[in-house]
Amino acid sequence: MGKAEDELSGKDLESYKHKRVVRGIAWYIVIASILLFAGWVSAFIVSKMDKAWVVIDLPKPFYISTLLILLSSITLYLALRFAKQNKQGMLKAFLILTMLLGVSFAYVQYKGWKKLYSQGNVVTGNIFYTYGAYGTDFILLKNKERIEFDGKDYLINGAVLSESEVQDMREFAYQICGDRRKEKLDDYTVENFSSYSVFRLQQDSLKEGPVEFKEKKAYVNGEVFLAAAQKDLFRFAFGVYNQTPLFALKGVYGEDFVIRLNNEILEHENNKLFFPAKDLTKSEVVNINKKVFEGGQEYEIKKGEIYANGELISQVNFETYVQLNEGIEVHYKDGKWTRLREELNAAQNNELRQAGNTASSYIYVFTGMHVLHVLIALILLSVIIRRSFKGRYSEKNQLGIQATSIIWHFLGALWLSLFLLLQFFH
Repeated sequence: MGKAEDELSGKDLESYKHKRVVRGIAWYIVIASILLFAGWVSAFIVSKMDKAWVVIDLPKPFYISTLLILLSSITLYLALRFAKQNKQGMLKAFLILTMLLGVSFAYVQYKGWKKLYSQGNVVTGNIFYTYGAYGTDFILLKNKERIEFDGKDYLINGAVLSESEVQDMREFAYQICGDRRKEKLDDYTVENFSSYSVFRLQQDSLKEGPVEFKEKKAYVNGEVFLAAAQKDLFRFAFGVYNQTPLFALKGVYGEDFVIRLNNEILEHENNKLFFPAKDLTKSEVVNINKKVFEGGQEYEIKKGEIYANGELISQVNFETYVQLNEGIEVHYKDGKWTRLREELNAAQNNELRQAGNTASSYIYVFTGMHVLHVLIALILLSVIIRRSFKGRYSEKNQLGIQATSIIWHFLGALWLSLFLLLQFFH
């Protein structure tokens, strides 16, 4: 036995061992949780660095919940102090206050999830509509004129539709999709044909034409929609109504969300995505080895240096464009190499449109797992509250409060770390 145990005997020794076991269990829970979240954080960092990634600002409820859990750590710390001072009334009051703050934390986290969900950041979902995006299979007509979507605004003959017109569009689309998030086949009761209608675009062997709704079914060119076409129609209407006609995310690209690909924030214009122009790094410049012709003269570029007839030339007032691999074009002028703005190629576009919103999934995983830990801690907290009303805690015994405090303070520190990770490294 250790020195402390040698000096104890009987009930004191039994009490000492009991305290060590209880505190050991608390620390075991903390260490196991650290290992669990460390694994998820490692996966999060790897996913962020090499895949399509949506940059998401955490909704305001998550800020409020951060304040709540930090306050709850303070109130539990004070409850422990009151136990040591044998102030039973204050002990009970601050334990109950800690419980209320913990329950409020869980509730506000739920509000944060609802906000994320309303923005299109679901637990598992795509960044783009894989099927049913506006302009892929269907568009809307107003008075038989096509309504186009440029990624930000709806237009007719180049004129942007007003907010009231867009709202009318949404109300028309609502008749097709309703409040459901999943299609219901052969159940159409669409009216308001006087101004708005759906137009099916030509796809493969299917000819384009106006969509008609009769007897709860949808038709184009006299042919009834089969299940697959009805699903696409539902997604199309759902996107218009929920203001997510192209992206599965709600809002305007560049204002409400942006997308990273290969760790670069993409630009969006006229339903196309681009890698932005940027200055090349030194390591990128030294990999440039090409021959170019300017003004009838051949120049050779070696490791970013420009040669004419084997001699290094003065690079002042020299300008050229160089086509690199995979369609990447770079511009050189006065000693400065710049990659030009570059549209995503077909393979990159296809990858992005098939990509899931992994960023959103990680938010739900981290916050959900943390709330689960908090709920378990709340059960422990309810036990010590019940025991406090039985007078179990005093200046001689605070073991239950101490063990619960270890776990509770850890959860507060863990949430603060997750919040900073999700908000500032996301």
